[in-house]
Amino acid sequence: MTTTPPGEREPGQELCGLAAPEAERRLAEHGPNEVAEVPSAPLHSRVLAQLRDPLIMVLLGAALLTIVIGDHPDAVVIGLVIVFNTTVGVAQEIRADHAVAALSTMSAPSARVLRDGTAREVAEAVVVPGDVLLLGEGDIVAADAELIEASGASPSRTRLMRHPRTRCRRPSLRRSQRRGRGLDTPGD
Repeated sequence: MTTTPPGEREPGQELCGLAAPEAERRLAEHGPNEVAEVPSAPLHSRVLAQLRDPLIMVLLGAALLTIVIGDHPDAVVIGLVIVFNTTVGVAQEIRADHAVAALSTMSAPSARVLRDGTAREVAEAVVVPGDVLLLGEGDIVAADAELIEASGASPSRTRLMRHPRTRCRRPSLRRSQRRGRGLDTPGD
């Protein structure tokens, strides 16, 4: 079964999606559809990040000043406050990293794709370039995609932008994108 890229598809031509062997070949060629995990920061860099906080810098300056003037009990108290604050900050960062990792393993996203002419539910990691994604209301787009056909679509950027509300906007194509891409536009 041959596939035609969406921009080169004839109007009215039926979409059949990728053939299973072609999808496997593209998966081997391009790798899984996953974002590379960022390695966690080492402990010493977390501590240094906590010590670079402006309030901690003021406390470090105060501790140094109290040592210079000979008020050692106050310097010890300020030092204990700095150690306590740094320890709590690093511990919270580590707990937050573990929570994010646990949440990401709990959600095993999937996507509906068209393969060999039939709709299939596949893991998001095996979506490959050229797959035809079938989206419904509330679905999350599993990969970068070219929109072939839509009716009443309003994109939500909450997953990418961490913005709490959906922003509705009309799709706009640059003039260079409209020509020769298989899109019918009035006046072209």
